[in-house]
Amino acid sequence: MGLKHYWSQARVIADPWLLRRALRGLFRAAVLRKNTLRTIHVIPTLKCQAHCTMCSVAKLHMGGAAELTLAEYADIADQATRMGALAVTFTGGEPLLVDNLEELVRTFSGRHFYVSIVTNGLAMTRDRARKLKAAGLDSVHFRLDSLDEEENDWLRGFPGQCRRVKEAIELCLDEGLTVGLCAVIFPGHIARYERMAEFCGHRGLTLSLPTLAPVGAATGERVATKEDLDQLRDLLRRHRHAKVDWAFSYFLRPRCPAGKEKIALTCYGDVLGCTLNHIGFGNVREEPLEAIWKRAGRFSPFAKNAERCLAAFDTEYQQAYLMPLALAGTSPVRFDAHPNIRPASQPGLFAAAGDKGRGRLLPRLWPRVAVILIRLAQRLGPRVVKVRGRTFSVPRQVLNPKPYLTSEFMARHLGVRPGDEVLDMGTGSGVLAIVAAETARRVVAVDINPVAVECAEANVQGNGLEKVVRVVQSDLFAALPSDARFDTILFSPPYFDGVIRSLLDHALYDPQKALATRFFLHAGSYLKPGGHVQMVYSSAAQPELVLQAASRLGWDWTAVAEKKACFETLLIYRLTPSARNEDPPVAEEQRAGMDSPASGIGG
Repeated sequence: MGLKHYWSQARVIADPWLLRRALRGLFRAAVLRKNTLRTIHVIPTLKCQAHCTMCSVAKLHMGGAAELTLAEYADIADQATRMGALAVTFTGGEPLLVDNLEELVRTFSGRHFYVSIVTNGLAMTRDRARKLKAAGLDSVHFRLDSLDEEENDWLRGFPGQCRRVKEAIELCLDEGLTVGLCAVIFPGHIARYERMAEFCGHRGLTLSLPTLAPVGAATGERVATKEDLDQLRDLLRRHRHAKVDWAFSYFLRPRCPAGKEKIALTCYGDVLGCTLNHIGFGNVREEPLEAIWKRAGRFSPFAKNAERCLAAFDTEYQQAYLMPLALAGTSPVRFDAHPNIRPASQPGLFAAAGDKGRGRLLPRLWPRVAVILIRLAQRLGPRVVKVRGRTFSVPRQVLNPKPYLTSEFMARHLGVRPGDEVLDMGTGSGVLAIVAAETARRVVAVDINPVAVECAEANVQGNGLEKVVRVVQSDLFAALPSDARFDTILFSPPYFDGVIRSLLDHALYDPQKALATRFFLHAGSYLKPGGHVQMVYSSAAQPELVLQAASRLGWDWTAVAEKKACFETLLIYRLTPSARNEDPPVAEEQRAGMDSPASGIGG
């Protein structure tokens, strides 16, 4: 859409304070490749005189919760200032029904925010415009959806609203405010907005064009198509004063800002990705704004950097995340209560969230605490244990599968089919190899720990499966024949961050995810066509980093199962080579360099 749309935003950074924040955001994007919060849309009330057919907040509700106080808004403004935010927009509901709106405006303008309101204009008077201007209001955007009064008033659900807006435009211009219109684009009606763009061009007004999304009162309405998107882009190219919020970003390219450069805040303190995304990522009364914003940024649809509004134009996103909200009756729905947002599919989101109600310190310390508890169990725990009805002997140098829950959990979700040839990578005491042997035709069990290899061999013999299971000492695939192929590879990697100083540590630590990365570099070469990897991991150990590494190496993944366990969630993933890279090539020098005994596989 060209640099003219960036230049049209220049008035926002006329204040030197705002210019400094904008330059910081541009630097973080260009050099650090990091997001910076740019704008907050505040919903100070849900009250409204109109009954708009497309009202996006029609279902927002919070029971008997108290609305945010002026002091709480001041604290939010301070936090947002430290985060680099430069603009705030009061929307609704109808912000002019807020008695202390002038004080709210002053709270943010006094901290050098560019302050706007989006209003239906019904309560705008000259005296109110003058007071808001004196409080530091920079611009007013009037909701108007058609220049035809009858059509507009029907859409807005209030007779005379079109006429009142046209009157309010004049008095706000007289008071020195920047004025614009805000029109919700209904798919299939682009001609209506052409006329509005021409009207705004003649009057020196801006025109904001959010697109209808299936939320609130518009749930079930027709959604925008690619043709609608192309027509909108064409309109934006021809009318410099028309804008959409996804056309501008600190990364200097079109990008949906939800949860990254923009958030929405309800009058009850809930933080949403934007006013069209009614998934709550936290409440400012419970945790800092920055922590909530970072959590929202880890929501994978937001992190993918769509080049248009997700809520309006992405049908997969609408079906997966917006449509279920309609069944909830009221919103926002907290992310961990959404039916399609689970730890297995959004590990970073949940790992960042911790466990609500259990405090914040212990979840962050859990990896260290877990290692201490594991070492204690290794020292004091029983040396003979039962798993799925089978008996296993476990020496102290091998991870005990009983207190360490991953083996029992993984054993219920092996994904092994009758007749499969299976590789158990990181077998430890041999639990998964032995359970897999109940179904598989052949199992090869691998571990770098020589004590674990002896332990697994003894347990295989003790369970009478030595004809099915063969145990090999190896650092990942190094000791396997190059032509070995398997239907299923079971992968139980270590996932804590630490230094390997003992045989047991191979089962606990994977510094910088190096072992998991090496595994996915080579694993595709040892799979049969149609084969897969079944991996168990923990939400406490940043599984998203491993999944990202696997994706870069040509793997697709799906979540299979999850299990809550104290301050972590155990996660099982199924990974398959992507269609474009079913047999990743591995150079001999790469194999030699990556398969050093310095890093090992756990038990």
